[in-house]
Amino acid sequence: MPTSFLIPEIYTTTEHDHHLFQLWHEIHQLPPADLNITLDFQKCTFLSHNGVAFLGGLAHFIQARGGKITFQWDTLLPAIRTNLAQNGFLSKFGADQPPWDGNSIPYRSDRHPTPQDILDYLMHKWLGKGWVNISEGLQCAIAGRVWEIYDNALTHSQSEIGIFSCGQHYPNRKELHLTLLDFGVGIPTQVRSLPQNAHLPTPQALPRQQHRRSTYRTRTNRPRHGTPPPPRIPHPKPRTAQNLQQRRLR
Repeated sequence: MPTSFLIPEIYTTTEHDHHLFQLWHEIHQLPPADLNITLDFQKCTFLSHNGVAFLGGLAHFIQARGGKITFQWDTLLPAIRTNLAQNGFLSKFGADQPPWDGNSIPYRSDRHPTPQDILDYLMHKWLGKGWVNISEGLQCAIAGRVWEIYDNALTHSQSEIGIFSCGQHYPNRKELHLTLLDFGVGIPTQVRSLPQNAHLPTPQALPRQQHRRSTYRTRTNRPRHGTPPPPRIPHPKPRTAQNLQQRRLR
């Protein structure tokens, strides 16, 4: 028999992120035999882009454990349904409604993307649509930095189901958001797993590992055989970069 969960309204706030984490925790506690999940949206009056990315990842998590997930599309408010159709979420999960260009940055899931796949997404679907007035060079610099976040999640999260992205342009608030999340391990778990840090609590182990990584980067960025170092990507300061959000479930 299906277990039904009511999806509340989800804005881009820490409080609402905790609602999502609590939902994941409750489903994570279920035995595989009980993973017949129904998501009901009758209480959901707003679903932000990070909620979209999260629900996509949650669906993959349930399916990877041999479970079944059912979205009750008929409980969606018309505005939310339109947005889920526009960003491609509906079509990804079986609804016969193709996406189209609008204020949404498309929902996507990735397990083994190439750098070019992600950079095309960032440049053409996020930064390059004329929503922010920045130069092409700065777009490339921001996209390069964000690719590092994707690469970090793909390399270190140990997520078996990949990573999930979605974004939104909010013209009235003049904000451009992008969310990336994975369902793998976090940095504290990775740091504690290193043999040299096994005897240290996380507060001591984490700064030590950060120092080692910084030293490694300094050494490897030195010129070799008289060749110049690679060009430095500047730290961007526009609102676009500040609004980037990364969420990781531990």
